[in-house]
Amino acid sequence: MPLTTAEDSAAHAHITTILRPAQMEKQTTRLDSTDFLTLIYCFLLSTLFRFPYFFEDVLNWDESTFILTGQSLLDGNLPYTELWDLKPPLLPAAFALFITLFGKSIVSIRIAGAVCVALTAWLTYLTGKTIRSRTVGWVAATLTISSLGALNYRHFATMSEHVALLPLMGAMLILLRKPITPRRLFWVGLLLSSATMIRLNLAYVALGVGLIAILFLDYEAPSSQTFFQKTVRRGVYYSAGALSIIFLTWLPYLLTNQSSIWWDSVILAPLSYSESTFSMLQAAEVHGRAIFDLVFNWDVSFLYNHVAGSLLFLGAVVGICVSFAFIAAKQFHRQERRWLILLFAFLFTAALSILNSGQSHLHYLLQIMPFLALLAAFAYAPLFVSNRWKVTLPIAILAMFLMLPHAKYQYVAERVQEGKIATHGTAYRVALYFEESGATHETIYMMNNHIAYWLIDQTPLTSTSTHPSNISKEYLLQFSGDPGSTTQSALQEILEQEPEFIVTENDIGYLDGYDEARAQLDSVLAQEYQMVEEFWGTQIYKRIES
Repeated sequence: MPLTTAEDSAAHAHITTILRPAQMEKQTTRLDSTDFLTLIYCFLLSTLFRFPYFFEDVLNWDESTFILTGQSLLDGNLPYTELWDLKPPLLPAAFALFITLFGKSIVSIRIAGAVCVALTAWLTYLTGKTIRSRTVGWVAATLTISSLGALNYRHFATMSEHVALLPLMGAMLILLRKPITPRRLFWVGLLLSSATMIRLNLAYVALGVGLIAILFLDYEAPSSQTFFQKTVRRGVYYSAGALSIIFLTWLPYLLTNQSSIWWDSVILAPLSYSESTFSMLQAAEVHGRAIFDLVFNWDVSFLYNHVAGSLLFLGAVVGICVSFAFIAAKQFHRQERRWLILLFAFLFTAALSILNSGQSHLHYLLQIMPFLALLAAFAYAPLFVSNRWKVTLPIAILAMFLMLPHAKYQYVAERVQEGKIATHGTAYRVALYFEESGATHETIYMMNNHIAYWLIDQTPLTSTSTHPSNISKEYLLQFSGDPGSTTQSALQEILEQEPEFIVTENDIGYLDGYDEARAQLDSVLAQEYQMVEEFWGTQIYKRIES
């Protein structure tokens, strides 16, 4: 039955109320006391979600590598000279800063990660507040904090994504200000370049968003006569900001006549990595399957992952539909449409960079979480206006409670009740063995749990083995070792140093497919070493004295 005119008007008014709750809230970019209270809220919530993971030794072994390279920088070595890792040079600089500010412990590094998540959530709140309303900002900040560990518990480590999101969201917030002046574009270029020098794949974002900001985000609507002049000026300022960061990371190598190290490690190695294994379609399939399983194939053992992931991804889908409904209903004015274009530009360029990374690790998806959180907040914010909050707020609190990692909290509490220290894990046990045996100054080769190097004030035996699995990535060995190096030759280089101890495990997975290297290791262990300690699948071998 068709609607009458009155019914049609009422329906349209109802849809408008749902789509545009922000009309009741004045949009502003100025900070006030509520914003600073929200910052405190973000710190408390980030700590609440991540606290029980402060005490585990290894959540993701990439974090261990970042710590080692950060410590090497503090010891006076440029990145890629003493130790080598694939990540750009601002990531070791960030971890060096974390160690300086928070102290030399794994707990301190996890605290730094919680701070990064809190600040990212706060910037997401300010973005949501600017685009739509405080309600959108609060919901987006909450979803950001919960989702940055939703895919896998290992994401509660302090990852490169957590660090890179800070300049990324800072750049977006600046672009929301009007007008888009050349000076602001300089800072946007600087921030996006900083994010790129933490995770090189974000160069896609720096290029895509930069072009949109230079060419299309003109709030002053210049005439055709001045468009070219303004575009050139904006491009110069943006490029100056972006190139200044790149130049500053290259300058120390230039001054020490090591420019080739910077070029090989910052540019060529990541390009080789991006072409290593997965195509864009293969990466999309892996990530899509992981998201589908998170939303639809629930495992009660990881209830908080599924609740957080479902709220984020399903909400984002609805938020995208709501956004297009805004446009169709002409509920966006010109400025808001440009803000929406900007949000989708960040989301799609970051997603493209993830798919073209050459690998399909799930933690790559952390780079798009704040943008998905903003879209999901568009869908959920109407539930918290008028009298609806009386029903939806208790539901939201229940959902937040379900997202907390109760099992991990329980495990830490049980350890404390039993009189044990809260910190735990194999790497702590390995470090304790060397401390108790007085062998902390002996040569040691860690084939796993390499954060133990840091715990006993040692470094890896070769730059190639900074991350233990790098010896199996032959497409990187030409940049971290000698040209033409193979997995077997990289392993041989280590074994020829005759380390006093070798720490390994039952199955070194990264040697799968390298039968000659594995046979070489087994032969050396059988003939020249004896096992002196074994626990939790880890073995410590000591060299037999002649």
